[in-house]
Amino acid sequence: MKNRTRMIIVLSVIVLILLLSILNKIKKAEENTGNLELEETIENAVIDSHKENLQKVNVTGYHLVTYPQSANTNSFIQSITVTALQDANIHFVIGSIDKNSFVQERTAFDIPCKAGENTFELVEKRYLIKQGEYLFMDMFGQDVLYTQENATVKSLVQNENNKVSGKMIMSQSNYVLPFKYTLETVKNYNVLVFGKDIAHQEASEGIQSIDEKLDYYEMTKARLEKTFNSVTMNRFDAVEWERNETRQEWITNFLNKQDMTNLDLVIFQLGENDEAIENLEKDMTDLVQTIRKVSPNVELIWMSGWNSDDKMLDSLPGICERLKMEWIDISDLNGAEYQSLITEDVTNNEVILPEIKKTYAPNREAMQIISNRIMEVLKFDF
Repeated sequence: MKNRTRMIIVLSVIVLILLLSILNKIKKAEENTGNLELEETIENAVIDSHKENLQKVNVTGYHLVTYPQSANTNSFIQSITVTALQDANIHFVIGSIDKNSFVQERTAFDIPCKAGENTFELVEKRYLIKQGEYLFMDMFGQDVLYTQENATVKSLVQNENNKVSGKMIMSQSNYVLPFKYTLETVKNYNVLVFGKDIAHQEASEGIQSIDEKLDYYEMTKARLEKTFNSVTMNRFDAVEWERNETRQEWITNFLNKQDMTNLDLVIFQLGENDEAIENLEKDMTDLVQTIRKVSPNVELIWMSGWNSDDKMLDSLPGICERLKMEWIDISDLNGAEYQSLITEDVTNNEVILPEIKKTYAPNREAMQIISNRIMEVLKFDF
């Protein structure tokens, strides 16, 4: 009886050890999953010159092509391997596929390739592929795809002969694509906010208190921290840029002294107080180029409309489109239901009685709406 009991105890210990080992392996697998599913899909689908059953197919009219698996986490492109038909700058697009099978391009870049196989390490470029997005290769000028017997992975392709409402749609194909890529989950997301007034509210009734920070900056930061492992986010008062005569001076004396390397997002909340719009596009271009010179793949958002001049507000969407920036209009939040009164003591020594200045800022609800719009433009879940 004692031997039997001892045996049961020994077996129980062995089972427990095995169970703990299995659980540990599962945990490690989950930690390392990242984009494993996506990478395996891509690796299995890419052309392999050692496979004898791979057949080259000359095609015409093909444009964007990709794999049917979108990114399952917010990631940077780690590497790309491209087999080029000839020396060329090959165009890549990052974006999504909508419910109508149209590609919604978010950003794009070119890679100079030599004829044959090319491999590029790109993680330092910080090409961000957001969760649910795809990396597309533009086949224009290459015109060669591949078939492989018993291929298990299909591709998505765009063809001039397959259009809806005059626009090419993505459709499934059995072609093997001439590129592959790997992804690295974003470890840190870097953000700068340049603004005035509502981007830099001090504690005041209806906006924020000692215990809770309720401006759109803090709300957005909290949401981004739920989206990424780590977020570095800073904001700067850009009042000097608002003054037309000091814009270039502000870029030289302030902006150029900030660390703008490895930026992923910059939000501008400017144009609220300047009615001189004749130099606006040139000044915005200088501002954007200064940042892109250091962080060429940064995503840019321009937000304006809080007590803005109507003429300036009308010009901003077109300027943003030409500069490839996202535009957010907050002019609809100027109503009384979205305002919070701020009083400021501006007593002057020459004045006997205190002078009280009254201004209005977005209230808690308006700040929430502004943060919502930022996250919607960024296409992050929140």
